[in-house]
Parts: sequence; structure tokens; C-alpha cells
Amino acid sequence: NVEKGKDQMFKRLGGSEGITTLMDQFFNIGTTDVRIKEFLLKDKDRIKAGMTVYIVEMLGGPKAYKGKELGELHQNLGVNDYHFDAFLADFGRALLGAGHQDALIDEVMVSLEPVRADVLGRSRDVTDAAVMKDGKPLLERYGGDMNLETVVESMYDKLVEDPRVRFHFEKAKAKQRQIRRKMYQYLSGAFGGPVQYDVKQMRPAHYNMNITDYHFDVVAELFQRASKENGVEAEAMMDAAVVVAKVRADVTTGCVVRMELAKKKNAQDGMDQLFQRLGGLDGVMAMIDRLYECVERDKRINMFFEGAKLQ
Repeated sequence: NVEKGKDQMFKRLGGSEGITTLMDQFFNIGTTDVRIKEFLLKDKDRIKAGMTVYIVEMLGGPKAYKGKELGELHQNLGVNDYHFDAFLADFGRALLGAGHQDALIDEVMVSLEPVRADVLGRSRDVTDAAVMKDGKPLLERYGGDMNLETVVESMYDKLVEDPRVRFHFEKAKAKQRQIRRKMYQYLSGAFGGPVQYDVKQMRPAHYNMNITDYHFDVVAELFQRASKENGVEAEAMMDAAVVVAKVRADVTTGCVVRMELAKKKNAQDGMDQLFQRLGGLDGVMAMIDRLYECVERDKRINMFFEGAKLQ
């Protein structure tokens, strides 16, 4: 979707007709889901018509939505993250039921996630009240650009030593310098300085990295530790945590979506289908042989397998 544009995703979904059919399937599921059915059944036909036009446009179709902003529509309904997660789960089931390929389902789910902020009345912009306090931007309260850069360097040094996230950050020196620089550029802009990093690149940059909430929390923890070690005041650290948390979904969505879709497919079709898709016993044994070859060449872990034999 990032490379081909939403118009291609729209066509692969079957155009307006295909998405309209998909919305029929979603409403069949959603109106029986005790978590969200109360929101869908109040005025079902009107809500369905509006949602269909909006989603057709959002997924690359004609720009025809003329309704209210999503935040205004949902502000008095009591909708929260739990309800939006249920909506995503039901939409994913509708996509699976429609027979769409996993890659396309993946793209659609990633495209829907940013709508969460609009529905729940949150700003998509990282610049908010946490950035400015007493007329001072968060960057200034962090000691300025030089101190922020020192914090990032200190944090990265911790990341490459921490076994919980070392895999994601232990790169060649040139690549490490690039990551450090981009981290600093993002934070500088997010903390009220000049914008040097396009936040829209955050999601595609991390999409295939299999970063979970656990990994994100470790990075946030080490950023706080590095901040404290470099003299940043507690209030500024708390505000920084609020700002950084806003990109959690951008960093983790790829992994979360793939894991949820895999769980749903296994629950729906059974684990035996996974075994068969791998080629049965012969396919699994061939995969293990190939895995072992890779392990033997991987200097990070091959010492644990020296002398071991596959049974």
C-alpha cells in the first residue's frame, strides 16, 4: 500500500462494490458482537451507509464522504480503545470471510489503525500540551539539542547492551549512526524543535521489524534512564513519555497485525492447516535443516549449538 498507493488496494478489494459487500459482512459480525453492537444497532441503516462511504474513500475509492468529522460523531458515545480494538477484530474477520489474501488484509488493517485517533478524539500530531510548559518547549526543558543528542547516544549505548532489545539495535557502525541520527531528529521535532523527521515514515520504516509492545516499553524505559542520568528534570521526563507514547502504534502495528491475523486464522482453520501449509512432516524437517544451517553461521548464537545433532 505504501509503495503502490491506496488506489491499488481499492482495486484488489473489488472496488466500491467489493467494499460494500465487505461492510455487509462486517455488520453481520459486528451487530452480534456484545462488545460493540450497541453502537451499530442504534440507527443501523444510517450508520452502515455512512461507514461504507467513509471506508470506501479511506481505502482508496472516490472521495464522496461529506459527513461530520469522526471525533464529533463519536465524542458523546463513550467509545474507547477497547471498542476500537473490537471493531478492528471484527473487520479482520470480515476480510478473512471474504477470502482476501493475508497480505491484503494486513494492508487494510494497517490503514484502519490511524482512524483510532480520530474516533477517540485524539490528535495525530505529536505536538501537544505536553510539549509546551510555562512558555518553554520540551526541547528546551531537556537542555536543548546538544543535551538531547547526548541522551539519545546514552540510550543507544544501553540498547545495544540490553538483551531484551539488542537484536534490533546491534547493527554495523554506519547503520547504528543512521538510527541514532533519526532517533534524535524525530525527538527534536516532537519536543518542539525544528521538524527534521517525517513522522509519516515511522510506520513503514518499522512495519517488518516485528517490534512488540514489550520492545517498545524497553526502549522507553532506557530513554527515561538516559534522560535522568543526563540531568533532565522529572516533569520533563514525564512529558517526554507522553509524546513518545503517541508513536507506539506506528512502531508496533506491523507485528501486532500479523500476530492477530495468524491467531485468527489458526483458530478458524485449526493448527493442522498450518502444518499442511508447511508441507507436512517433510516440509517441517526441511525447514529445520535450513534453520540449523543458518544457526551454525550466526556468530551471535552458534556457540550454543556446537556439537549438537538433530535427532
